Amino acid sequence: MVNEDIYADLRRQALNWTLVLIGAGTWIGLLAANLISHRLPIEWIGSAVATISICAGLYILGHNHLRLACYAAVVCLWTINAITAFYLSQPFFLYLFGLVIVLSSSLIRFSVTIFLAASSTVMIIILSGGQELPVGPLMNLWGCLIGAVVVSRGLYQVLETINRHHDYAIEQMNLARDHRAQLVKLTKTLQETTEVLRHTNIQLRYAREAADEARRLKAQFAANVSHELRTPINLVIGYSEVMVTAPEIYGAPLPPAYRSDIQAIYRNAKHLQDLINDILDISQIEASRLAVTKEKSDLRQTLLEAAKMAQSLIDAKGLQFRIEMPIELPEVWIDCTRIRQVVLNLLANAVRFTDKGTITLCVNQDQDEITISVKDTGIGIAKDDLDRIFEEFYQTENSLSRKQGGTGLGLTLSMHVIHHHGGRLWAESDGIADHGSTFSFTLPISDDAKLIVGHQVSKMDASPSSKCVIVFDDDVAIGHLFKRYLNKHEVVISQSLEDLARLTQMIQPSAVVLDRNQRQAEFEGFLANCSTDTAIIFCPMPSRRRATQAYNVADYLTKPITRQALINAIVALEKPVHKILVVDDERDITRMLSRMLQSYDQQYVVWQANNGADGLAIMYRERPDVVLLDVQMPTMDGFSIVHRMKHDPLLHDIPVIIASARGAEEVINSMIAGEMTVVRPNGFSPVELVNCIEAVVDVLMPPSAPVLSGS
Repeated sequence: MVNEDIYADLRRQALNWTLVLIGAGTWIGLLAANLISHRLPIEWIGSAVATISICAGLYILGHNHLRLACYAAVVCLWTINAITAFYLSQPFFLYLFGLVIVLSSSLIRFSVTIFLAASSTVMIIILSGGQELPVGPLMNLWGCLIGAVVVSRGLYQVLETINRHHDYAIEQMNLARDHRAQLVKLTKTLQETTEVLRHTNIQLRYAREAADEARRLKAQFAANVSHELRTPINLVIGYSEVMVTAPEIYGAPLPPAYRSDIQAIYRNAKHLQDLINDILDISQIEASRLAVTKEKSDLRQTLLEAAKMAQSLIDAKGLQFRIEMPIELPEVWIDCTRIRQVVLNLLANAVRFTDKGTITLCVNQDQDEITISVKDTGIGIAKDDLDRIFEEFYQTENSLSRKQGGTGLGLTLSMHVIHHHGGRLWAESDGIADHGSTFSFTLPISDDAKLIVGHQVSKMDASPSSKCVIVFDDDVAIGHLFKRYLNKHEVVISQSLEDLARLTQMIQPSAVVLDRNQRQAEFEGFLANCSTDTAIIFCPMPSRRRATQAYNVADYLTKPITRQALINAIVALEKPVHKILVVDDERDITRMLSRMLQSYDQQYVVWQANNGADGLAIMYRERPDVVLLDVQMPTMDGFSIVHRMKHDPLLHDIPVIIASARGAEEVINSMIAGEMTVVRPNGFSPVELVNCIEAVVDVLMPPSAPVLSGS
């Protein structure tokens, strides 16, 4: 429906224009008649003045009383036209009744317009004089009425349509205004959120830097604690080992009652040493450097060795030990030492938390994997603790757990070792005492990426493998280093050019790693015959032997030093050794090393010095055959002594064996410098190039790199 305000406005405009046109037309007509006749009848002038006055009055009335003005205008116009037609007796004015009807149809109600049309019909008949029916004026009257009705109805519908569109436009405009208001509000909220996000990113960056610093400090603390523990552990292990293996060095036989106690001391000291190594392994895990050396091994033999090592612990608590294992198990690619460590950890935990009953080592095999489980009848694990027992340093809250102690690292290390082998480790328990718990882990049976390498290279499968890397160096320790830390590719060690060429043709490796300090002219023939898809990598090799040679030392032993490792280092000198100088600021260490040496050969003459100055004095005076030297000493450290010896003609030819709690890797790290070059005759695709750069950047990116914040 048309809005009444709009309809009223239209009627007002129609009335105003009609009044203006009638007034203006009357005035123009009056002027025209005056020009023609030069003397108008007074009636004409009066009629014109009255018409113009009435139009002016109705125009003013229409601003305040529109409906009254409309009715008055129609009635006045009809009356004026009727009076004019009566006095002038002109047929023209009879036709003007049609225009009044047209105006009436747009200004007043339709019913009043019909009544007015009927009145006009009667008036036309009367004014015609009754001589004959005025067909023309009547047809004009009713034609105007019908035309006005049709046109007004059409205009009304058009107005309705326009009004609907107008209302719709207003509605959409209001919606758009509301949406704009919401958009402004959302924009403001987004700006506030962006600002909060920017501040949050800054806080996260600082938090990450703090976390990295805390992780670094934790790793440094673990390394420092382990370093400080190495010396006393070395003493306990060293002396107890000498007492167990060579008691005759003390000049009197060891009483039998002491032997079992000494063996217990030695065994527990080794266990304490393993705990220290666990702390170092945690640091390696956090740096993603946990060493896992996989070889094709007899899993059954590895499990039986672990069970035999744990047998004494189980028997000491009076527990029964059962082994449920198939007679035959397939060979699998594992690190025997690591898997043995995992099984020992699980068996040791079972013994700690079981006071009576049975411990069972169970092995099951299916098509793809082997499942090893350790079951016990101990106190069990609460369901709330099952998801947390593999966290670092976490221990359950029950009293027996607290009584038994432990570092809380064994399960964490075990989980990482099993993950490095591609398996899973989990625990099951209902938390009820004497129902115990079950720890299980899986090992995959097949490892398609592995090849049988090493000394059995002649038995190697001749099929090519893209998962193989050849490491060429005359120091076999470098190859073993790559084997320990390169987990996704099998490593083949080569120590001669002929062997390198044969291996490259046989297995077509994905890469060959060479020391960049080697003379490249020696490899020209090899490079010419190498596959175009094989990458040649020249890089500085982290050789322990080169590091020791650079420091003019014969070997590098890391504390705790075993008797056998010390003897092997002496024998490896390949020269007669009778006089040995031990230099260490710890008097107990020098005495222990002297005991170890004399337990091997009582003909050794061993001198002891507890600082660098005394050691140099003994060298000048006695000229020993070999020097066992500690690195970290006050006033003058071990490398300063080596430097003095290297530049002294009297001492430069005396071999030196470093015996220090500082790992050889720390010395090697300071020497690894230079460029790494990757060459492939076939070139690199864009995707390969991007992947290589991404891998290098990921490895070299500092851990505390800032987090980019939004603005």
